[in-house]
Amino acid sequence: MLFEKPKWVKHERQGRDVELCPLFSVDIDSTGQRLATAANDNKVRIWAMGPILDAQKEQDPSVPKLLATLTDHFEPVNVARFSPKGNLIASGSDSKLVVINQLMPGPASVRFGDKDAPSLENWKQMHVLRGHKSNVCDISWSPDGKRVASASLDNLVLVWDVASGRQVAVLEGHHGYVKGVAWDPFNMYIATQGENDGIFIWRVSDWSCVARVKTEFSLSADNSMHTRLSWSPDGQNIVGTCMVDKSTNTYLAPIIRRTSWDS
Repeated sequence: MLFEKPKWVKHERQGRDVELCPLFSVDIDSTGQRLATAANDNKVRIWAMGPILDAQKEQDPSVPKLLATLTDHFEPVNVARFSPKGNLIASGSDSKLVVINQLMPGPASVRFGDKDAPSLENWKQMHVLRGHKSNVCDISWSPDGKRVASASLDNLVLVWDVASGRQVAVLEGHHGYVKGVAWDPFNMYIATQGENDGIFIWRVSDWSCVARVKTEFSLSADNSMHTRLSWSPDGQNIVGTCMVDKSTNTYLAPIIRRTSWDS
């Protein structure tokens, strides 16, 4: 995917000098109206898509660009993902937390001492999910929006109930960092990818591991920051990331077929 970022979609760290921060995650909600970015300034920003897609709106000063800034984390934010309906957003950070915010009616409140521009949308903290013992690298929602899965450098994937904020499952099996998680569009499986032990397929009905995809190509790039795999929209394939054929030093994105779980 090629993502061309407008110059005004940015995160900045304020200090003696203004420092631009690298973006670790981008996500567009299901309505196509909002873009979420996460960065190492410890924040999630939510932007209007209108000015990104329409040059006239971009030049119109009456059209807002930044809709909200979420400041729930105290360390770099690695991932932010909208729920299927777009009214919730889950984010994960180096602080080992997963935070869920909900879009509420009414004006946004201003936090004391906040130096960011006032938020136009009212995103309120719904849950702070504690359970990981290291950085949270990736997040994926179930297609019905009732659960969310988080992958971490503690080698675990945790599954959470969104309504209650309670942990409902712990997926253990990776022997190293888990840096990618993707929920099946049919709500039958969760796919996870480790830094160097391939792709695992977990059955949602009983949380058992039903397949492990590890070929001669499945050693991922050393020290890769993320291995964020993805299902195809029809749920028939999974695209892995950051895999390397070390004999030829070729970087690969293998496509894994559903049910047979081979590439």
